[in-house]
Amino acid sequence: MSPPTFSVVTCCYNQGQFLPDCFAAVAAQRYPQVEHIVVDDGSTDDTRAICARYPHVRYIHQANAGQSAALNRGFAEATGDIIAWVNSDDYFAPGAFRRVARELDPARGRWIVAGASQVVDAAGGFQWLLPNGPVPWLRLLFHPELYRRQGHTAMPCQPSVFFHRKVWQDLGPLDTRLTYAMDYDYWLRALTRGYTFHYVPQIFSNYRYHATSNSNQGFDTFLAEWQAVSDRFRAELPAGRRALAAAWWVYARLESQFVRRDRAARTALAAEDRAAAAAGRGGAGWPARARAVAHAPWLPARLAWRRLRGDPGFRL
Repeated sequence: MSPPTFSVVTCCYNQGQFLPDCFAAVAAQRYPQVEHIVVDDGSTDDTRAICARYPHVRYIHQANAGQSAALNRGFAEATGDIIAWVNSDDYFAPGAFRRVARELDPARGRWIVAGASQVVDAAGGFQWLLPNGPVPWLRLLFHPELYRRQGHTAMPCQPSVFFHRKVWQDLGPLDTRLTYAMDYDYWLRALTRGYTFHYVPQIFSNYRYHATSNSNQGFDTFLAEWQAVSDRFRAELPAGRRALAAAWWVYARLESQFVRRDRAARTALAAEDRAAAAAGRGGAGWPARARAVAHAPWLPARLAWRRLRGDPGFRL
């Protein structure tokens, strides 16, 4: 059986300087059957000239219509079995395509595969890891509220998500009314239709965080759209699932209290550690550790569990 083919879809608007990294990362996959479609959404920089230097790139220019419209154009033009959606300033990690090709398997119900991502700066320097993880329906449904209460997103990182072309054919285009939440809306639509995200614990992409990226404005900028999307999906739930969602939210509020106390205790302990190191001491003293445990009594058990897994993470 021949391996599945890939269609990489990239939307670009005045970010031509990042395209060489994006193109090089696709070429570095050494995957036999890949088409790379770049939809230039009315750029006024040198995007066209840069794309012309790469014969494997299929360049499409259109008048500026917004990111969702440009992506829809690229998805509609895609001919591959697997669609990879990577924006112009992001780029794939080595080995991603071959792993996805092994994991995405409609015969086993695996129509969507998601992996981890790492945040990098404008020059590609590592910033932090986005481990992502499985995508439970209720957690994604309440993603905006969880972000407000816990300070991190519950969504899979978009360039680390790959889906079969049938998913696109089934779900239809991205919502062009959305500026920031088109991926959130799409993932909820997929889960609502019965698709699941098959999670793979491997870094699939580098998510670039720089001065002109949408995310650099802070995710608070996304909140209004995220909330509108979440509210719409909840309003459309049948009565039984709406009751289930309400019950799960009671649990999530308790979880959020745990997360906030845990973070506050660990942040305070880390600050004490830094102060002690600056003063030439080995680390935070027992009074600081006792205060951390008083604020979050589960910390010793959590530390023991992480040590058992070989990932200390923090210490008391």
